Amino acid sequence: MAVLAVVFCGCACAGALYAHTLGASAGTEISNGLEEYLRRFSGPLIDRLDIFRGSLIKYMKTVLALWFMAFVPYGGFFVFLIIAARGVAYGFTTALIVELYGPPGIVCAALLYAPQCVLLPALLLLARWSVTYCRGRNFRGTDGTGVSVPDTGAVAALALSCAAAVIAGLADSFAVPVFIRGLLN
Repeated sequence: MAVLAVVFCGCACAGALYAHTLGASAGTEISNGLEEYLRRFSGPLIDRLDIFRGSLIKYMKTVLALWFMAFVPYGGFFVFLIIAARGVAYGFTTALIVELYGPPGIVCAALLYAPQCVLLPALLLLARWSVTYCRGRNFRGTDGTGVSVPDTGAVAALALSCAAAVIAGLADSFAVPVFIRGLLN
């Protein structure tokens, strides 16, 4: 799990560095899109159910991708790619927000990523299980039919990740817009 955390953090740093190397025109274009998103996200007429649905779908795609990679040959490699991609995205977006808003951008980024901080430890636990299972070390045996059964830790990691995805989606739709609105006004 520590290796996965290091991969995530390293890729977050790489994403932040990449954001700082963008040219002025590309950085301005992305910053304008980000600013429009934050304004729309914190506006008075937002559909919280729509935000929850979108957030939940986004988070569950990651959870299910990590789960299914355990059953794919060489899936452990793809688990590392998924974690690395999330790290790059976090670092890149955080750097742009801080660059766009200055010191208040640090608070803005922290508020935007607070729900995902609930999800990240569960994702890393699920990723660790997925890599271990993929390598063939984490079998409990068969259920009598000759079918391999994941151990209870695997089921617990999946259940924890799904619960964290729901909590993060609720926070994204109900708590974060209130804080972002207060910060931007």
